[in-house]
Amino acid sequence: MSPRVPAGSLDVFDNNDKAKPNLAWVSDIIAVPTIFRIGNARIVIHTNDHPPPHVHVLAGGALAIITIDRPPQIRQNRGFSQREMRRILSGIAEKFELLLQEWNAIHDRQSRN
Repeated sequence: MSPRVPAGSLDVFDNNDKAKPNLAWVSDIIAVPTIFRIGNARIVIHTNDHPPPHVHVLAGGALAIITIDRPPQIRQNRGFSQREMRRILSGIAEKFELLLQEWNAIHDRQSRN
């Protein structure tokens, strides 16, 4: 079971539960799909998130929010080193088309519900 995160908390944590390896938990009942990984960092898109298109990057206790743009831009970084961020930005830039497709697919479904 995942640890409880207080309502409204910005803390997001990575759940390495082997039974659900493609989910990152943002509370004890909400999980978001992992789109891909860069090293041990999960690149996730929240299903109920807002524009502009962006991803959340989770690794251990670190969190970053990166725009799905050319080039990708850091909106927030809590815990990643500059070296890690360069690697993450490079990986996100390489997967730009995939991420934009996933963002649009997820949020198009949400707008129809």
